[in-house]
Amino acid sequence: NRATGLVRPEDLMEMDLDSRPVDPTARSYSEVAIHAEIYKRRPDVNAVIHHHAPGTVSWGMGKVPMMPMNQSSRWMLDGVPFFDYRDLSRLIEGDKGWEDTNLIDTPARGQAVARALGASPALLLVDHGAVVVGGSIYEAVGRSIYMEINTAVQTAAMLRGGEVTYYDAAGELRATGARSDFARQWDLWKYESCLKAGFCKPELEAGRGAGGRGGRAGGAGGRG
Repeated sequence: NRATGLVRPEDLMEMDLDSRPVDPTARSYSEVAIHAEIYKRRPDVNAVIHHHAPGTVSWGMGKVPMMPMNQSSRWMLDGVPFFDYRDLSRLIEGDKGWEDTNLIDTPARGQAVARALGASPALLLVDHGAVVVGGSIYEAVGRSIYMEINTAVQTAAMLRGGEVTYYDAAGELRATGARSDFARQWDLWKYESCLKAGFCKPELEAGRGAGGRGGRAGGAGGRG
């Protein structure tokens, strides 16, 4: 349970689907229920990321729909839904809602988030951040990165005034099933991240991890 920038490989922990550490002596993460409950509902998902990137947080504070600005954000063509923590007391019997905390720190709250996410690739948490999912760790990471970039580009386009032309290749996307899992960018992101963290190892520099089904890494939010 470290600050994100201080996490090392040995800090990763394995969790079960009831949000419990496999190692009973491990100190758990308070919002692990987000990950566990999404995995239960979404067999197509192999990685879950919950992040607080500032642009994305600001987007969750309004009601303007997040729209794809180019092909790198085409995965949000069907929209990014919102989840408002102020509804928790209405959705969950006995929950005090925002009067207690806006953290998704119980299985019941995790279930509410998973329901709100539905079949979408991402969910905006009002006044909180976002949840992003993918079929692999690198797909979920790529979507998270381009989600933040998309907020900056869309904000700039709206501030210029006038009509905004959003990316729309929905017909092609649905006809071909085309999608980007960001595999090409993954090695660069991984290399830059481990350099910044200061613990690069040869095995981290060669090849990419698929984050495939087989287990679940609680720290990274991926099945591992």
